[in-house]
Amino acid sequence: MVASKRKQSSPPSEPSSDEEPHALALPSGPTSDPRFKAINDAISDKPPFCTGTMVLPPEAFVLFYGKSDGDARRIDLVKTSESALRHLVQTCDPASFGVNAQEVYDESYRKAGKLDSDAFATKFDLERSGLLDVVRSGLFEGLDELKPIRAEMYKLNVYSEGSFFKSHVDTPRGDDMFGSLVIIFPTEHMGGELLFRHHKKEWSFDAAAAIASSNAASPSIAYVAFFSDVEHEVSRVTSGYRVTLTYNLYWTTPPNPLRFPSEEVAKPSAPANEAALKSAVESLLNDPTFLPKGGKMGFGLRHQYPVKKTLTHVISHLKGSDHIISNALQSLYLTPSIKMVFQTEYNCLYLCDEVPTLFDPGEDEVVLQSFIDNVPGTVIYLSEDFEDLETGIKVKEGDKVEWVTDLTKVNERGEKLATYGNGPAEIECVYGDMVLLVDVGPAARRAARVRAAAAKAKTRTTSRKKGRW
Repeated sequence: MVASKRKQSSPPSEPSSDEEPHALALPSGPTSDPRFKAINDAISDKPPFCTGTMVLPPEAFVLFYGKSDGDARRIDLVKTSESALRHLVQTCDPASFGVNAQEVYDESYRKAGKLDSDAFATKFDLERSGLLDVVRSGLFEGLDELKPIRAEMYKLNVYSEGSFFKSHVDTPRGDDMFGSLVIIFPTEHMGGELLFRHHKKEWSFDAAAAIASSNAASPSIAYVAFFSDVEHEVSRVTSGYRVTLTYNLYWTTPPNPLRFPSEEVAKPSAPANEAALKSAVESLLNDPTFLPKGGKMGFGLRHQYPVKKTLTHVISHLKGSDHIISNALQSLYLTPSIKMVFQTEYNCLYLCDEVPTLFDPGEDEVVLQSFIDNVPGTVIYLSEDFEDLETGIKVKEGDKVEWVTDLTKVNERGEKLATYGNGPAEIECVYGDMVLLVDVGPAARRAARVRAAAAKAKTRTTSRKKGRW
């Protein structure tokens, strides 16, 4: 498989949070065209995670663990002792992480203990607690708050004094996986904050401090849920024991087709910036100088998405501002499609219609030509240096893309799986950088469509006839 690979160091070296995205030699883009400013201004990301505390009944803090029949133990994570927690640590295995689909132990990169799900049992019931609904509302907005999700228990981790986990992204374990949920029990500890980095922004969450400041009359847990492609780390624990449960979060299909409440019963509000984004796109389409003869409008997306062989599932799994862009386009009766952009030699760009399978160009073979021969898609950009090679490869006029939002991340062809995270990949699934692509027609036709869309919006027509503007 061709893996998505960013130009970052891989373990055991620590990725730098100050590293700039790989520069692309695009002929033009949103930073050089004032017509796109309103659209980019309207795209404001909420943090890619949600946090909080939750009061639970006393039995929810009881943990049973053991790796053999005669070694079962019971521990109350509210009323426990130093010796009991020390025994829990001694029972744990060293926590590993995944590099290139391999399980790696390296205490210079991750130092912690772990128990697999078959070595412990907890009285904490995630479904009955209602926390999954809280997490869904915290991560998603609008109609996405109604989409069904499921959680799969992954591991129990114990971070004792001196433990940490350097910067990483969680390993994708299916193309329907979108996030991770971590439950932090109220065992006394200092340090162990979760640090998040995404698109040059940083956040931190101190679970111990959150539990201490909750002032709850009964014991509480802290929780943090986040999109699994977001870079994060666990800072060094300076004292005590940080005990956590980790769940993988997945989209799921309900037993019966999902039926949204009628407008008379309930209608989730659209995110505040979606209306501004829709208005900015509509103004751009009304501009006769923008793609006067029609063409392709492209949007670089901010999140990565797990993929196996196809891209068809990604459009319904978009997260954060990526989802808001897609919604705004569809509300204007545009039909966005998901593509993968791969960078080849000399900064050339190839737009893939599906996830490329592995191919091995010869030593003197043009890699871009190998994409053309092996992967359904389109050449969308050739640099001047490549054109000087006189290969005969050309970009067709109708295939040029007008990038409305930054294309700061692309996929690079790689022979090996170049992802790493909280564990080795158990299935052939990697993160990929995606773009949204929309075909737009000539300016005169667009003006008529905009008027028709406005009229339909006023009459609240529910049928949407999607197609080319």
